[in-house]
Amino acid sequence: MESNKDARAFINNARNKSQISKTDSLGFLLLLSVALSGISVIGVIALFFSYNGLANKPMPALVQLASGKTIKVATMNDNDRTPQVIKDFVSLTMTRMISWSGSLPPETPEDLTNPKPDPGVPVPSKDGQNLKVPTVAWRNSFSLSNDFQNPFLQELAKMATKIMGQGQAQAATRLELLNIGDPIQIQAGAWRVPIIANITILRRGQSLPERLTFNKDVMVHTIPVPPILENGTPGERSLSQLIAEGKSAGMEIYAITEPKGDEIVPVDPVQVPTAPPTPIQ
Repeated sequence: MESNKDARAFINNARNKSQISKTDSLGFLLLLSVALSGISVIGVIALFFSYNGLANKPMPALVQLASGKTIKVATMNDNDRTPQVIKDFVSLTMTRMISWSGSLPPETPEDLTNPKPDPGVPVPSKDGQNLKVPTVAWRNSFSLSNDFQNPFLQELAKMATKIMGQGQAQAATRLELLNIGDPIQIQAGAWRVPIIANITILRRGQSLPERLTFNKDVMVHTIPVPPILENGTPGERSLSQLIAEGKSAGMEIYAITEPKGDEIVPVDPVQVPTAPPTPIQ
């Protein structure tokens, strides 16, 4: 009998210890869960304040390019351009197209000391004449819209022939921009830019330059920047490079008119392939 009592006491004691152990484990897990939940809540609160600080932080105004050059940037819509960017585009494009030396642009170090004569690029005219434009003007004409490029080159070829002669090397010219006005918006993504300029001409054998008045209104509008072809023939890749360089600013010139003339609204060159009014006189 004593042995049975001892056995029962041992079993009851073991059961009590087991229940106490399970209760302690559950309590420990409960406390651990509460602690982890508290840490999660603190983390969420910290992330909230961190994101809120980033949202209210002004956008960075400076960006460093791969070349190491630092430029100032600002956020704007796709069709927006700052007045200075528009003026710089018009100034650079017009100067490059109407400044000729009679020599090809240098491509090698030898060309800097011994420039090659510019044979010009043939531009067939409507009246059957085979005129030429300086190579530098042709290369930079890809800053013009598709429907405006050919008419402009035809008129430019007539002017270049009068100034430089058939040999394309009888004179050197430079577009002198005396004033470039603030862009006047025509519609969203399109502006009219008035310029006051002279074409300075220095003929071979003469020391006194001539000057022709060149006051115009230049119409520009925004476009997507075209990509450069990675595949294709060398000619196709070269043409793709010229187009991409000419339109790298995300803008193009679609008309050039006399000062204070009618404002021309840009058209889709795919839908309307006709040429705009005569660009230059």
